[in-house]
Amino acid sequence: MEIKIINKESFLFNYLTQISKITDSCVLEIHDNKIFCKVSSSDNTIILFSSYSTENEIEKTILNLPDCKKLIKLLSCINSENITFKLDKNCLTYSSEDIKFRYHLLEDGLVTTPKVNVDKVNDIKFDTSFILTKSAILNLIKASSINSEVDKLYLYSNNTFLMGDFTDNSRHNIDSLAIKIAPNYEGTPIKSPVPINFEIIRQLTSTNNVSVKYCSNLGVFLFEVEYPNIVSKYLITALVS
Repeated sequence: MEIKIINKESFLFNYLTQISKITDSCVLEIHDNKIFCKVSSSDNTIILFSSYSTENEIEKTILNLPDCKKLIKLLSCINSENITFKLDKNCLTYSSEDIKFRYHLLEDGLVTTPKVNVDKVNDIKFDTSFILTKSAILNLIKASSINSEVDKLYLYSNNTFLMGDFTDNSRHNIDSLAIKIAPNYEGTPIKSPVPINFEIIRQLTSTNNVSVKYCSNLGVFLFEVEYPNIVSKYLITALVS
């Protein structure tokens, strides 16, 4: 069975690398000319749903990757932008004039996936939405180095714009640093600051602009970023203040 990857660089850096930032191992599900993946952080506060459109007219296939970073390194050694693997029993194999390798897969059931239904996530009624630009993400990264003793980012509205505050209201004598992260938003104001794990912002350092939505009833954010052939959605659970 052959598995095709078009645009190797995008598949590596905008798909596999984003997955590897959250977990070492993952399950790739291939069907309907797409490669799907669903992973979560160790505390389940970050869940990533990612899909990669390609040209695989094959029956539903499951790939249990034991080490995402190792596969990324192997693929980085290939010069071609379009790659065709062969799936041979429990291995992915690749061969060309320049390089050949064999990457062993795990048996089904050894890699767990979050038990969250993607369709139910898409049906969530969100109250507030805004765009987090790439420059805003970089500004947040810079600001985090100034207040490095905290790992929470509190999001709230201030008049017509959105603010992000680096602090921790659950601890005493903690400094704070607030910066504007979006010039405007749509929907209901976020009057009370809502904390999230700042790790999600670090995940997005190499992304395009990000669409962000917030549901106050469930206390969750949805961060969505798109590239050609790739759609990634991060479901973020708000932390305790």
